[in-house]
Amino acid sequence: MDLRLADAGPALRGQPTIIGADLHNEPHDPACWGCGDTTLDWRLAAERAGNAILSVNPNWLIIVEGVQTAGGASYWWGGNLRNAGAQPVVLNVPNRVVYSPHDYQLDVANQTWFSDPTYPANCRRCGRDVGYLRVQNIAPVLLGEFGSRLDDTSDQQWFSTMLNYLGSTSANGANDFSWTWWSWNRTRVTRAESSPTTG
Repeated sequence: MDLRLADAGPALRGQPTIIGADLHNEPHDPACWGCGDTTLDWRLAAERAGNAILSVNPNWLIIVEGVQTAGGASYWWGGNLRNAGAQPVVLNVPNRVVYSPHDYQLDVANQTWFSDPTYPANCRRCGRDVGYLRVQNIAPVLLGEFGSRLDDTSDQQWFSTMLNYLGSTSANGANDFSWTWWSWNRTRVTRAESSPTTG
């Protein structure tokens, strides 16, 4: 576990533009949630890291993504929070956890649910895997990444379904999901394009 952010905490304390820390981008297999193995259990790692950060900056939010496989199901890297309700991240400072899954469309990777005959209605699995945390008032949910180039019908159906599920901020106010869109410029940089050797 890399706790350098906690080490940098004193220099960041009091900075009004920093409200929290996303602990790790897209935990995935073999990471588990609630398995108890201290080398694999992302929930336990999130508690250790979150408490280290809060010991320096107790007002920060601790943003915790899911894992890939939990509760007998696999989902996007960082997107599966099925076990978080029964096995929550518990921190020394209450009311600091924000769960933050990621969710994408077919353009990112061909997942089994995209070829299901019930698609796009089956995209509402977000409610089973994540949404219950907000709906049951267990913890806030920030959909930390979702996005699409909206290049084809499948992507457009996914987007429409996700927006309907997330709800309208104007209608629901603070009682809806928070989210961030990736990326606004409709492009995706590949690893080769961003490599130092290719400019």
